[in-house]
Amino acid sequence: MKILTKLFLLKLILTSTLYSAEQQVLIWDYDGTIVAEHIDPITGNKPILPNVASLMQRENTINIICSGIRALRPTTHHKTLPPQTITYPTADIEKFIQLMHKLPIKAVVFSYALGGAECWVLIKTDTDIEVRTAHEDDRYLHLVGLFKKPDTGMLHVIKDLLSEWNIKTDDLLFIGDTQQDQQAAETYGIPFQHAFTIHAGELIVATNTQSTT
Repeated sequence: MKILTKLFLLKLILTSTLYSAEQQVLIWDYDGTIVAEHIDPITGNKPILPNVASLMQRENTINIICSGIRALRPTTHHKTLPPQTITYPTADIEKFIQLMHKLPIKAVVFSYALGGAECWVLIKTDTDIEVRTAHEDDRYLHLVGLFKKPDTGMLHVIKDLLSEWNIKTDDLLFIGDTQQDQQAAETYGIPFQHAFTIHAGELIVATNTQSTT
């Protein structure tokens, strides 16, 4: 009887944590969530924050970055722009590609916090990193100017990526460190958890909820 009780409690603990056999999609903010906001003067890089790598490396976990970069771009204050006026953000793309080689990140979707006119998508393939421009995609023209958080344009793009990869969207979790992250997640119907709980070593509970369409 005691053995059965212990087995039941063990099963309850395992099924209530994130360590389930079901595939879960974690949508991560970048600055203040995955990496520190300030550059380490010794290494010249932003250090990866505690427990991020171990959580990303869990079995059956798909990691996607949803980042609003707080940098001024000459084009980003415009809500409508001809595609040819948007320059290629080489430094930011290279930064994310390096991170994708360090951590098991399936895709990066990023925009710029001022304006939200651009949405760049990096996808890890078997051989390379594919770069897409969502702001030039006819499906998302109505979202130009709404790619920045707390707007949900980037989350629409992520949802379509998951559909393209035939990945169910009934177990999503957004991990971020700002009110803008939380507002975007809640507006789109995705459960949210603050990044400091991850950095502190707290487990997160499987969500099993459906995002909005």
